[in-house]
Amino acid sequence: MNKENRKNGIRWPYLLLSVLLWSIVLAWMWVIFSLSSETVYESSNRSLKMLEFLKTQFNLDFSVFFLRKAAHFVEYAMLTSFSFSAFASTSRVSDKNPLVEIPAKEMKSSFQTNSMLSIWITVLYAVFDEYHQIFVFGRNADIIDVLIDISGGVAVLLFFRLIVALVLLHKKRSERTDLLSSD
Repeated sequence: MNKENRKNGIRWPYLLLSVLLWSIVLAWMWVIFSLSSETVYESSNRSLKMLEFLKTQFNLDFSVFFLRKAAHFVEYAMLTSFSFSAFASTSRVSDKNPLVEIPAKEMKSSFQTNSMLSIWITVLYAVFDEYHQIFVFGRNADIIDVLIDISGGVAVLLFFRLIVALVLLHKKRSERTDLLSSD
Protein backbone atom coordinates (compact mmCIF):
# COMPACT_ATOMS: atom_id res chain seq x y z
CA MET A 1 0.00 0.00 0.00
CA ASN A 2 2.87 2.39 0.75
CA LYS A 3 4.29 1.87 -2.75
CA GLU A 4 0.89 2.57 -4.29
CA ASN A 5 0.57 5.72 -2.18
CA ARG A 6 3.80 7.02 -3.70
CA LYS A 7 2.66 6.02 -7.18
CA ASN A 8 -0.64 7.89 -7.21
CA GLY A 9 0.55 10.64 -4.87
CA ILE A 10 -2.30 10.36 -2.37
CA ARG A 11 -1.46 10.85 1.27
CA TRP A 12 -4.18 8.76 2.89
CA PRO A 13 -3.89 10.16 6.42
CA TYR A 14 -4.48 13.68 5.06
CA LEU A 15 -7.37 12.45 2.92
CA LEU A 16 -9.06 10.83 5.93
CA LEU A 17 -8.35 13.91 8.06
CA SER A 18 -9.80 16.14 5.31
CA VAL A 19 -13.01 14.12 5.18
CA LEU A 20 -13.31 14.34 8.97
CA LEU A 21 -12.60 18.09 9.06
CA TRP A 22 -15.01 18.90 6.22
CA SER A 23 -17.64 16.83 8.04
CA ILE A 24 -17.05 19.00 11.11
CA VAL A 25 -17.38 22.18 9.00
CA LEU A 26 -20.70 20.98 7.58
CA ALA A 27 -21.93 19.87 11.01
CA TRP A 28 -21.05 23.29 12.47
CA MET A 29 -22.88 25.03 9.62
CA TRP A 30 -25.88 22.87 10.46
CA VAL A 31 -25.64 23.93 14.14
CA ILE A 32 -25.57 27.61 13.12
CA PHE A 33 -28.49 27.07 10.73
CA SER A 34 -30.48 25.25 13.44
CA LEU A 35 -29.92 28.03 15.95
CA SER A 36 -30.95 30.61 13.36
CA SER A 37 -34.09 28.60 12.62
CA GLU A 38 -35.40 29.08 16.15
CA THR A 39 -38.25 31.52 16.55
CA VAL A 40 -37.62 34.72 18.45
CA TYR A 41 -39.30 33.16 21.51
CA GLU A 42 -37.10 30.02 21.46
CA SER A 43 -33.95 32.02 20.85
CA SER A 44 -34.71 34.50 23.64
CA ASN A 45 -35.47 31.65 26.01
CA ARG A 46 -32.09 30.04 25.23
CA SER A 47 -30.33 33.36 25.83
CA LEU A 48 -32.05 33.87 29.18
CA LYS A 49 -31.12 30.35 30.30
CA MET A 50 -27.50 30.95 29.32
CA LEU A 51 -27.46 34.26 31.21
CA GLU A 52 -28.85 32.53 34.29
CA PHE A 53 -26.20 29.81 34.02
CA LEU A 54 -23.38 32.36 33.70
CA LYS A 55 -24.72 34.31 36.68
CA THR A 56 -25.12 31.32 38.99
CA GLN A 57 -22.00 29.36 37.99
CA PHE A 58 -19.47 32.12 37.33
CA ASN A 59 -21.06 35.21 38.89
CA LEU A 60 -20.95 36.91 35.48
CA ASP A 61 -23.65 39.39 34.60
CA PHE A 62 -24.11 40.27 30.93
CA SER A 63 -26.90 41.85 28.96
CA VAL A 64 -28.88 39.72 26.53
CA PHE A 65 -27.62 41.97 23.71
CA PHE A 66 -23.95 41.37 24.62
CA LEU A 67 -24.47 37.61 24.99
CA ARG A 68 -26.17 37.31 21.61
CA LYS A 69 -23.47 39.33 19.82
CA ALA A 70 -20.72 37.36 21.58
CA ALA A 71 -22.42 34.15 20.42
CA HIS A 72 -22.27 35.40 16.81
CA PHE A 73 -18.58 36.21 17.21
CA VAL A 74 -17.72 32.80 18.69
CA GLU A 75 -19.87 30.78 16.26
CA TYR A 76 -18.14 32.26 13.25
CA ALA A 77 -14.68 32.22 14.81
CA MET A 78 -15.18 28.48 15.19
CA LEU A 79 -16.49 28.13 11.62
CA THR A 80 -13.40 29.93 10.33
CA SER A 81 -11.02 27.81 12.40
CA PHE A 82 -12.72 24.58 11.28
CA SER A 83 -12.67 25.57 7.60
CA PHE A 84 -9.06 26.82 7.83
CA SER A 85 -8.02 23.45 9.25
CA ALA A 86 -10.00 21.61 6.57
CA PHE A 87 -8.37 23.62 3.77
CA ALA A 88 -4.92 23.09 5.30
CA SER A 89 -5.45 19.35 5.44
CA THR A 90 -7.01 19.15 1.99
CA SER A 91 -4.07 20.98 0.44
CA ARG A 92 -1.79 18.19 1.67
CA VAL A 93 -3.77 15.24 0.29
CA SER A 94 -1.83 15.00 -2.97
CA ASP A 95 1.91 15.46 -3.20
CA LYS A 96 1.95 15.29 -7.02
CA ASN A 97 -1.26 16.88 -8.27
CA PRO A 98 -2.26 20.07 -6.50
CA LEU A 99 -5.97 20.74 -6.24
CA VAL A 100 -5.52 24.14 -7.84
CA GLU A 101 -2.87 25.04 -10.42
CA ILE A 102 -1.41 28.46 -9.60
CA PRO A 103 1.59 29.97 -11.38
CA ALA A 104 4.54 30.25 -8.99
CA LYS A 105 4.80 34.04 -9.33
CA GLU A 106 1.15 34.43 -8.27
CA MET A 107 1.21 31.89 -5.49
CA LYS A 108 0.57 33.04 -1.96
CA SER A 109 1.80 31.20 1.07
CA SER A 110 -0.38 28.30 2.11
CA PHE A 111 -1.35 30.24 5.24
CA GLN A 112 -2.62 33.16 3.15
CA THR A 113 -4.47 30.89 0.75
CA ASN A 114 -6.13 28.90 3.54
CA SER A 115 -6.98 32.15 5.34
CA MET A 116 -8.58 33.71 2.28
CA LEU A 117 -10.62 30.61 1.47
CA SER A 118 -11.80 30.12 5.05
CA ILE A 119 -12.78 33.78 5.52
CA TRP A 120 -14.77 33.59 2.27
CA ILE A 121 -16.69 30.64 3.65
CA THR A 122 -17.36 32.67 6.79
CA VAL A 123 -18.52 35.75 4.86
CA LEU A 124 -20.77 33.81 2.51
CA TYR A 125 -22.30 31.73 5.27
CA ALA A 126 -22.85 34.79 7.49
CA VAL A 127 -24.73 36.52 4.67
CA PHE A 128 -26.71 33.35 3.89
CA ASP A 129 -27.56 32.90 7.58
CA GLU A 130 -28.86 36.45 7.98
CA TYR A 131 -30.89 36.10 4.78
CA HIS A 132 -32.32 32.83 6.09
CA GLN A 133 -33.48 34.60 9.27
CA ILE A 134 -35.82 36.81 7.22
CA PHE A 135 -38.02 33.73 6.81
CA VAL A 136 -38.05 32.74 10.50
CA PHE A 137 -40.98 33.95 12.61
CA GLY A 138 -40.01 36.99 14.70
CA ARG A 139 -36.44 37.14 13.37
CA ASN A 140 -34.85 39.57 10.94
CA ALA A 141 -31.59 40.12 9.11
CA ASP A 142 -29.04 42.54 10.50
CA ILE A 143 -25.90 43.72 8.71
CA ILE A 144 -24.30 44.35 12.12
CA ASP A 145 -24.55 40.62 12.83
CA VAL A 146 -22.78 39.86 9.55
CA LEU A 147 -19.99 42.26 10.50
CA ILE A 148 -19.69 40.66 13.94
CA ASP A 149 -19.56 37.22 12.30
CA ILE A 150 -16.78 38.35 9.97
CA SER A 151 -14.87 39.95 12.83
CA GLY A 152 -14.96 36.60 14.67
CA GLY A 153 -13.42 34.94 11.61
CA VAL A 154 -10.78 37.64 11.22
CA ALA A 155 -9.91 37.49 14.92
CA VAL A 156 -9.25 33.75 14.82
CA LEU A 157 -7.10 34.14 11.69
CA LEU A 158 -5.09 36.90 13.38
CA PHE A 159 -4.63 34.60 16.36
CA PHE A 160 -3.42 31.79 14.08
CA ARG A 161 -1.04 34.21 12.35
CA LEU A 162 0.35 35.29 15.71
CA ILE A 163 0.97 31.66 16.63
CA VAL A 164 2.74 31.04 13.30
CA ALA A 165 4.89 34.17 13.79
CA LEU A 166 5.85 33.09 17.32
CA VAL A 167 6.75 29.59 16.14
CA LEU A 168 8.90 30.99 13.32
CA LEU A 169 10.57 33.43 15.70
CA HIS A 170 11.33 30.61 18.14
CA LYS A 171 12.69 28.48 15.29
CA LYS A 172 14.94 31.34 14.12
CA ARG A 173 16.27 31.90 17.63
CA SER A 174 16.92 28.18 18.03
CA GLU A 175 18.86 28.12 14.77
CA ARG A 176 20.96 31.12 15.88
CA THR A 177 21.65 29.47 19.21
CA ASP A 178 22.69 26.27 17.44
CA LEU A 179 25.02 28.22 15.13
CA LEU A 180 26.59 30.13 18.01
CA SER A 181 27.10 26.99 20.09
CA SER A 182 28.72 25.11 17.17
CA ASP A 183 31.30 27.87 16.62
